[in-house]
Amino acid sequence: MSVLKRCLATTVLIAALASSAMAQSRVVYITGNELKEMCRVDQASCGGYIIGIADALEATAWPAKRSCRPRGVEASQIIDLAIETLRKKPAERHRPAFDLIADEVIAQWPC
Repeated sequence: MSVLKRCLATTVLIAALASSAMAQSRVVYITGNELKEMCRVDQASCGGYIIGIADALEATAWPAKRSCRPRGVEASQIIDLAIETLRKKPAERHRPAFDLIADEVIAQWPC
């Protein structure tokens, strides 16, 4: 995945996180079901979306949605965790993909 795509995905996710904190309701762009399908047909976009979520969780100042991954955690580990979450929690996949994946990343690497 190109650096430009990663930066764009991260920027979009950070903006979405910041705006959702202030909004009473928000538009869900991708659900867990949609992300699962994206991961099946387009692994590069899937990985970029998931890493964008993880990067946004590292960059945010919002303590409830923050993750502190230790050095050495590779992108592939985060992607594996997210895909495993989508596989193991079918009853949760109607939720926004950001929230579903963020909850798992935060649980795995809390601050």
